[in-house]
Amino acid sequence: MIALVCAASPAAAEKKLWAGGEVGLATLGQLTPQRTDLNPKDSATAFTLGASARYGISSLLSVGVASRVTFGVDSLVLGEGGNQLDVRGRLAVGKAVAARIKVFGFVAPGYTVIYDGNLEPSGLLLDVGGGAAYALGPGIAITAELGLQLAFLHYNGVFEEEEMTQRYVRLSVGFVVPIR
Repeated sequence: MIALVCAASPAAAEKKLWAGGEVGLATLGQLTPQRTDLNPKDSATAFTLGASARYGISSLLSVGVASRVTFGVDSLVLGEGGNQLDVRGRLAVGKAVAARIKVFGFVAPGYTVIYDGNLEPSGLLLDVGGGAAYALGPGIAITAELGLQLAFLHYNGVFEEEEMTQRYVRLSVGFVVPIR
């Protein structure tokens, strides 16, 4: 997910509304079914693409919304090949550590759906992590993040609703630009 932070330059700090995009990898993941007759499954590395908007409440705090699509998500039944859509709110806390560098931590609760052509599990998610933004100038900053996403998914099984959890480590790079 894109960093929801202001660039560290003085001209950029005056801007309150920012938007951005990101690309990344979701890796070291695992799907864990609630049913005891199914084993946990390690997930293959998947490609992510995301977008976000955020509003700077102060120089330390921002709130925003973000979405991300993950391509090639594993499914317990079908294997690799589904796509996952996440929609999240986001709260970030950050501090400038140099003239053009800001580090931050974030928490982003939301909702997710895996479109796998069969079960389509969905449920609540929590994305937490941290990163840094480097101001290239007053109109753009590049970002890097490392996060952990946990999802609590439900799907219709053969006889009843079933549950599974999903977790993966996410690494992304992106950009943010001021809107006003």
